Amino acid sequence: MLSTQVQFFKIEDFMTIDTTNRTTPMSALLFMSPEQIATELGGDVNASVAAMMLIHAKQMRELVQTARSFEEENLRIHEERQVRAMHEQADRIRAAGITEGVGLMASGGFQIASGIVGLSGTTLRSGELTPRAQGTQAVLQGAGAGANGVSQLVAAGDKHAADVANIEATAAEHRAEAAKRRLDDLEDEAAEARDLTKKVIEFLRDQTRTKAGTDNAAASIRG
Repeated sequence: MLSTQVQFFKIEDFMTIDTTNRTTPMSALLFMSPEQIATELGGDVNASVAAMMLIHAKQMRELVQTARSFEEENLRIHEERQVRAMHEQADRIRAAGITEGVGLMASGGFQIASGIVGLSGTTLRSGELTPRAQGTQAVLQGAGAGANGVSQLVAAGDKHAADVANIEATAAEHRAEAAKRRLDDLEDEAAEARDLTKKVIEFLRDQTRTKAGTDNAAASIRG
C-alpha cells in the first residue's frame, strides 16, 4: 500500500519579519487573521492579500492531510478485499477440481465393476450374460454416469463462485488503482500548497525589507 507521507514546508526555516523595531516569528503568522498580519506589516494592502493567501495555503495543507488519511485507509480496504477475493477464487477453483476428480474416480470405479461383471458374471448357454447379470452391469454403468454428473453439478457451483470472486477481485483492484491516482493528485496539491506558502512568506519578507529600507531612508532625511 502506498504510504508516502507529505512533508510540508516548514515556515520556521525562513527569516523573521522586522517591523517597527520588533521581531515577529514567521510561524506566528499562521495563527493570525489577515487584518492582524497586515497590522504587523504596517497595514499594507498587499500584505493583507498575502496574509489571506497564507491562511488559504495553511487550510489547503490541512485539507490535503485529511484527504490523504481517508484515501490511504480507502486504499488499504480495497487492497484487503482484493486479496480476500483472490483467495476465495483460488479456494473455489481447487474445490471444483477436487469434486470433479472424485466424480471421475467414482465413475471409473463403477465402470470397472461393470466390466468385471461382464467378464465373470453368470452366462447363458449362448454365452450371453444372464438378465440378472446384465441388470447389475447396467446399474453399475448408470451409477458411474450419475456419480460423474453429480460431481460436475457440484463443481459447476464452485466454478461459478470462483468467477464471482474473480469479478470482486477485479473491482477491488480498480478501486485501489483509483485511490492511488487520487493520492498522486493529493501529492501534487500538497506540493502546490507548500510552494504557495513559500512564495507568500518570501513576499512578506520582501515587503518587510522594503518597508524597513523606506523607514530608514525617511529617518536619515529627517536626521
